[in-house]
Amino acid sequence: MRNPLGNKTYNPPLFTGLLVFLLVFAITTFVTYQRYLIQKSSEKDEIRRQAERVDNEMKSVLEQGFSSTQSIAFLVENYGVPEDFTKISQLILKTNTNVDALELVDGAGVITHVYPLEGNEVLGFNILRDSIGKPGAIKTIEKGEYFITGPIDLKQGGSGFVCRTPIYNDKEFAGFAAAVIKLSSLLSKIPMDTLDNGDFSYQLSKVNPDGSEEMFLSPQKKTSERMPLSTLFPITMGNGNSM
Repeated sequence: MRNPLGNKTYNPPLFTGLLVFLLVFAITTFVTYQRYLIQKSSEKDEIRRQAERVDNEMKSVLEQGFSSTQSIAFLVENYGVPEDFTKISQLILKTNTNVDALELVDGAGVITHVYPLEGNEVLGFNILRDSIGKPGAIKTIEKGEYFITGPIDLKQGGSGFVCRTPIYNDKEFAGFAAAVIKLSSLLSKIPMDTLDNGDFSYQLSKVNPDGSEEMFLSPQKKTSERMPLSTLFPITMGNGNSM
């Protein structure tokens, strides 16, 4: 059969086959792309669920800092410094098991009481003269309420969070009730099935207030190579820093 517009042979079966191929290719490409989008959306939802579990667990641990420091501050403001700080601290830590240490700090910034003392040899240390401890202490005084600082390098070693509630005597600032939660203690409370899931790895990062440096904190020595891209989920502490 000849093409009326020229001398080239017109082949209807070949033309039809080409159209069918292009149509099938377009449909296959569209379906494959839609499946890719659904899979990526599912993966992102799963990552978000995992991140939310970590977020909730971290906040649950840090809330114990609030509970314990509020208890100590109430006692000091209403009854004075406890004569047996050790016994009272023991009782408080029985219900706040994720807190590693409790401290009392006087109005000049000097740590006057610590429990447990072993592993927390910081008695007499002045946090207002320390370049690391001072910013969080000053921020607590300025806010006039509970505030969390961290993660920071702890005087007793390692890194962690310092939770402080200001203490007042006749509306005058008189010191802090403080709770120390080590980073290792916090990470140990993250759901283990999150850690054991081979499809996920996570890393906590903190941006310094001036934005000049970012510190990465990870419970794993090396991250998974199965996740080339990272998804960021901010964790904001209502009375403290953000991570």
